[in-house]
Amino acid sequence: MEGALNRIAILAALAACGGREAGVAGPTDLAPRLQLVRCSVATPPPMIADDGVTFGGLTKAEVLELKRGSRITDPTSSLVLGTAITSGAVERADVDRVLRSQLSSLQSCYERAFAKKPSLSSRITVTFPVDPDGSVPTASVVGGLGEMQPCVINVVRKLRFPGPPGGGSTQVSFSLSLENARAAAIPEPTVKGPPAPWTPFAIDASPPLDGAPAIAGAAEIAVRARLDRLATCFRGPTPAGSLRAMLDLDATGLLRVARIGGLGDEASAVCLRRELAGLRVKSATLDAAEVACDLARGDARRWRVDPGEYDVIRATKAGVEHAGTRIAVGVSEPDALPGNRVYLVLADHDTPGTVLELALTWAFVGDATLVAIADGTPSPPLLGVGRSTFALGDPHDAPIAVPVSMEVYADRVMVCTGASSQEAKLADGPKALDILGARLATYCGTGRCAETIGLAVDGDTPAAALPPVLDALRRAGFERVLVGGGTGCRPTR
Repeated sequence: MEGALNRIAILAALAACGGREAGVAGPTDLAPRLQLVRCSVATPPPMIADDGVTFGGLTKAEVLELKRGSRITDPTSSLVLGTAITSGAVERADVDRVLRSQLSSLQSCYERAFAKKPSLSSRITVTFPVDPDGSVPTASVVGGLGEMQPCVINVVRKLRFPGPPGGGSTQVSFSLSLENARAAAIPEPTVKGPPAPWTPFAIDASPPLDGAPAIAGAAEIAVRARLDRLATCFRGPTPAGSLRAMLDLDATGLLRVARIGGLGDEASAVCLRRELAGLRVKSATLDAAEVACDLARGDARRWRVDPGEYDVIRATKAGVEHAGTRIAVGVSEPDALPGNRVYLVLADHDTPGTVLELALTWAFVGDATLVAIADGTPSPPLLGVGRSTFALGDPHDAPIAVPVSMEVYADRVMVCTGASSQEAKLADGPKALDILGARLATYCGTGRCAETIGLAVDGDTPAAALPPVLDALRRAGFERVLVGGGTGCRPTR
């Protein structure tokens, strides 16, 4: 049901994105008007269950090991998770297992605090109850930096424990030791670096907390109050189109980081971040949350990206290229590119699926991969999110969710849901694709489908075949599509 509501919200946002756009250069009063469409809870990135499958010849465990080797951390720091103290129905072994599964998320809370205070050395104690259904309604933290506490609470409140057969609640307490041996005399950084590269999805792949919708509503009020200030970031008819501001809010409602993109224009993004600095959202819900605010300047258009913000992999008919290294299909298997960065696969219209697959394999260890198609402009249109290591894991689907897989061929597209399949011919145009998308939305409307659609691209299919397919899926309300994440789709008849 939640997936259906999300799709309805996405359709409402797209429908509201209209506006007049000036066609020629002129004075400011002829420029497209900046509109706030809506603010909503940030959608988690597309994810599919790994289920032991391999991508690029690597298992999930092997990829994580590679990422550990390339992770930018201080070698003198360590994170120690203490033994949990439990009282109640949930077994301590189950508590320890669940806590250790989220150790990387807890480590991220420390690293954010460490970036601001390198001499950090502290111990925190976390206490929380577990309800009979295995959920965590609240949590408290003693110790640590103030900014670290809401981050840890946010992680803990998303934990899910096995519900005990006999019911009953459980009280849990555990310690987390954050130690860093670097000398306290090391000066703290005085200049804050740029935010992480923009993607249209949340950084956190976990489901949002229950209070997130209320925070998003309050964020819309706060952003709308600044709309006139935000409009000063634009002059003249360009840039125009759709943009999305990803707002990372702490538990007090203060904006920590704003990731802004969609217009492919660095100057306006920098200005918008500056005008949003210091934003505080007034909400009765004391939770950290990431909110997506959709704005439009003129008519709604496909998002565009600024290649200068990403590590670019060029994908052409001849092969792939990154930082002067060229690889042709079938010549050699590329070593994984470094992690801890966001890659942009920039494909030509005639780039075949085999080359696109090679590019995604090369970038697999990165934090995220976006896919765009070159159109001769400095800011190419975004196609979607490509598979990467963080796209493998727990997609938080319902236990009975039916996986949805699509495969795009040079002449048609096929969608498989469980044991059934349907297809549409590309030559029949957008209407045929919209019918296919509407049928899929009807099938998935009861919440029976996985939240992410895995999209496979046949080896001979040119990249030019992808935009109309992805556009049709978005019109049908499907935002979480993972390019290269499909296992293929074959007719059942």
